[in-house]
Parts: sequence; structure tokens; C-alpha cells
Amino acid sequence: SGAKTTTLDFEDEAGYQAQARDFARRRGLYHLSLVAAGMEAEVLRRWAGIAEKREQVAKLWERASVALGFAIERERRVAYNEERTETLSTGIPSDGKYLVPPTTTFSRSVAEDARLAQLSSERWKEREAIVHPVLAKIYRDPDGALSALNALASDAAIEPCKLAEDLGLAPDRLGRLRGSELVVDGRAARDERTAATVALSELLPLARAHATEFRRNAERFGIREQQRRAHMALSVPALSKTAMARLVEIEAVRKQGGDDAYRTAFAFAVEDRLLIQEVKAVNEALTARFGWSAFTAKADVIAERNMSERMPEDLAPERREKLKRLFAVIRRFAEEQHLAERQDRSKIVAGASVELGKETFAVLPMLAPVTEFKTTVDEEARERALAAPHYAHHRAALVETATRVWRDPADAIGKIEDLIVKGFAGERIAAAVTNDPAAYGALRGSDRIMDKLLAVGRERKGALQAVPEAASRICSLGASYASALDAETRSITEERRRMAVAIPGLSPAAEDALKRLAAQIKNKDGKLDVAAGSLDPHIAREFAKVSRALDERFGRNAILRGETDVINRVSPAQRRAFEAMRDRLTILQQAVR
Repeated sequence: SGAKTTTLDFEDEAGYQAQARDFARRRGLYHLSLVAAGMEAEVLRRWAGIAEKREQVAKLWERASVALGFAIERERRVAYNEERTETLSTGIPSDGKYLVPPTTTFSRSVAEDARLAQLSSERWKEREAIVHPVLAKIYRDPDGALSALNALASDAAIEPCKLAEDLGLAPDRLGRLRGSELVVDGRAARDERTAATVALSELLPLARAHATEFRRNAERFGIREQQRRAHMALSVPALSKTAMARLVEIEAVRKQGGDDAYRTAFAFAVEDRLLIQEVKAVNEALTARFGWSAFTAKADVIAERNMSERMPEDLAPERREKLKRLFAVIRRFAEEQHLAERQDRSKIVAGASVELGKETFAVLPMLAPVTEFKTTVDEEARERALAAPHYAHHRAALVETATRVWRDPADAIGKIEDLIVKGFAGERIAAAVTNDPAAYGALRGSDRIMDKLLAVGRERKGALQAVPEAASRICSLGASYASALDAETRSITEERRRMAVAIPGLSPAAEDALKRLAAQIKNKDGKLDVAAGSLDPHIAREFAKVSRALDERFGRNAILRGETDVINRVSPAQRRAFEAMRDRLTILQQAVR
């Protein structure tokens, strides 16, 4: 072309390129360039994988941070609920309202706590001991695999058979398997993977049995958790400083002088009626919350478990140990008092706790108010409504009709009752049953064309004809339950309002006057009106105050008439003491009337 050229212009020519490749081949530069290019590509690929993993870790960390933030906020709301500050027990002061406060707010659901309780039970540990050796044959981290298996087995959404099937298809769900399938890892690693695969067939039935066992016991642990929470809703009242000091003195005497010295000190201490009332109130509360044998020498494994589970979850270990020692002292004193009451019924005293800010009062209530209950008003009302006679009558009528409609009438009625208890109107349930009766269970008979003229076909026809009658029975059952629930709710509310009334105690002078009245009536030395007319005006006012409280708690003149159902308005722990003082209360009301 006539244009000036240089050596670089020949780079694109075939002859020049062939000479360059031959030069590089003879000196090994060509292979070196290929190796360098391959290494560069491998490094770039690995860097890309690391960058991808880094992004995944960043996303996971972000999600974990958000979840952790929600968990911290939820715990803060649970632990620092201003509407229920008494449930906190991180350092219970000696002059506080409770030794152990009621716990009504929990950080986890009933189902979750029941699941954790079953996973930590001794029976479950035994099953884990059976499964763990098999997991050790299959997985590199058998402990982690066991935790993953427990999580899957305790998941109510996963059926046991489905769990075993999924593990058979993807055993790595529980962790990394032993060995390797790669040729480069060697024969030993491949043999180890083969052994792990063979052991997998042994794991699958164990995993299915693991999940089945959990489901079998889930209801029992759920009921146990509900009972635990019901007991934890009850508080243990605090002792006054005087009572606490007296108990410490008596316990010091026991440690120095033994049981005989303790009984002697106890005989002097029980002259203080207030001390007995306070200790008995705490003892009754301990029995209600932890059980009758808790904090005594008779405590068994179940009692030890209750003592541990029913303590506040946020209680410091040192405070927990101090409370256990104090409760043991209280139990010992209460046991001595119980023995004394069995020997002499005149020494029976009802428990009563000191109210906050009123520690200096000289007289505690004769019968303490009942303000805490294991069940709510709604729960107790539902139980009573289901046991009402008219509800049972309508239910029996529905059972009779249901036997003509469904193959399993008990299951169908159970579903209907569940809806009624949840608050669905009877008319709404009846309409649903009319539209689709098969939704509540398999119908009797058969609807196949070939069976229409047979007995099973006629049975299906009769079942469909009985559906309107069943719907009518359901309407009646729903209305009966609604009326019973309303009546029982009002009745229980009134009962608990009455039980919250305390029967005030009498001064020593009034107690002596009441004893004299009882002695005079027993000996028939004089008429009651003459004996009552000689009462001091101040004592008469005390009697009148107690009489008004008796009327408010038990009903007008219920004690005077000797009604038997008044015992239902006394807590079970105080009924023995109430029976012992009932005659005196009758005499007191006679004197006032």
C-alpha cells in the first residue's frame, strides 16, 4: 500500500503468530501461560463464591439482629410491665407484700413451655441415649444432629411418618454426614460414607418412634404446664418483721439445743396468736403453690420438681436458696402447730397474713379474705356450664339424634361442643351442619348409586333426613350453654366478691367475753339474752362488726341458721379452722341479734 510499517504490524499475521507460538513452546512459556490463566480463573471463581457467601452472611446477620431486637423488646415488656410490678422478684425485700409474688405473665406460650419440659424430662433423656449412638455412626456432629432431630420430632406440624420419609431422602437435614462420596478424598472416606448410609436405615424407625413418643405425651405435658401456671398464679404472703425475728430465734434454739429445746421455745412462741396466724397463712400458701410436702423432709422427686418449676423464673440463685431455708423453717413451725391442734382443738387458729403498711395492727382477721384463685372466672364458669343439668339434658338429646346421622357421633359432638365453648352461636353451627353435615364426621350409610336400594343406601337417606333435627338440637344446646354460662359467671363473680370479705378478729377482751358466753350457754346457767345484755359496749360493737362481716360473706343469718353450704365460701386450707370456730360464731350472732 506504500504506507510505512513496523514490527508490531506483523502481530496479526499468521506467520508471525506461528513463530511466536513456536518460540513460547520451545521455552515452556506457552504451558506456563495456560497454567497462569487457569489459576487466575480459579482465583476469580473462589473470590466470587466468597463474595456470595459474604452477602448471605450479611443478610442472615441482619435478620438475626432484627429477631434479637424483637426478643429483647418482648422480654423487656414482660419483665418491666408497669401494670404488674409485683410479679418481679429480683430481690424480694423483707418488708414487701410477698415472699413469692404471683406470676401471671410468661415469656413463652403454654405449648412451648410444655415442649421444653418434655424435652428435658428423664423419659426423653432415655430415648436420646438410645438414638445418640446411631447418630454417631451417621453424622460428624451427633450432638448437633440430636438437637436438630429433637426440634423436628417436637414440631407438631410434621407427622412422624413424614419426618422419617424426609430424613431418608435428605439425611443431611440433621447435619454433615460422615465420610465423603468424592474419589479425591480416598477409599477410607468413601467407606465411611457407605457405613453411614447403611446406618441410616437403622435411624429412620428410631426417628419415627421419637416423634410418635413426643406426640403421645404432648397432651400430658400440656396439662402439667397449665397446672404449673395455675399454681404460680398464687402468691406467698410476706411475714411481719416481728414474726420473722421470732422464727429466727426459735430456729437458733433448735440448732443449739436440738428438738427438745425447739419444742420448749415453740411452747412459749405459740402464746402469740398473731405469730401463729401469720405462719399458718404462709404455710397454707406454700401448700397451695408448691404442694403439701414441699420444703419438708417428706419431699419426693415430684415435690422437688414442683419446688424448682414453680419458683419465679427471674429469681436470683442466692435469693432462691434463702427462700428455701426460710420455707423449711416455716414448715417445721407449722407442723408443730398442727400436732398441737390435733391434741387440743381449742388451739385451732385460722391463718391470716399482715397487710402491707398495717404491720402494727394488734389483731389479724379471724378468717382471711380469699382473693387468689387457680382458675379465672371464665374458666370456672365454662366448667360449671358444661355440668349444668339442663345442658346435660340437651346434650343427651343431641347424642340420640347424632347416632342416626354420623358413624362416630362422639367425635361429631366433640367438634360441635368445641365450637360452642369457643363462643360460636348455636344457630351458626346449626346452619353449617345443615349445609355440610359430612364436615363434622362421616355420615352413616352410603351415597353410591348401586347402594341406593340396599340397607346402606336407606341408612344414608335416614341420616340426611335426621340432619334438620340435629340442627334443632344444636340450637337448643347452644342456647342452653349460653344461658348456663351467663348464670354461672354471675354466680362465681358474686361468690368471689363474698369470699374477698375478711372476718375481723376480736380483741383479747372480746375473746374472753365470747368464751364466757359459750360456757354459760353450755352449762345452762343463764339465758343468752341475759348474758349478752351484760356485755361491755365496746365488746358489743366488736361483736356487731364481726356479725355484719359474717352476713356479708356468708349471707344474712346463714351462720345462725346453720346452713351447710357456707363452707364453700371458705378456702380449703381454712375449713378445718372454720369448723372449729363455727359454734363460737353462732353464739356471737345470737348475742348480737
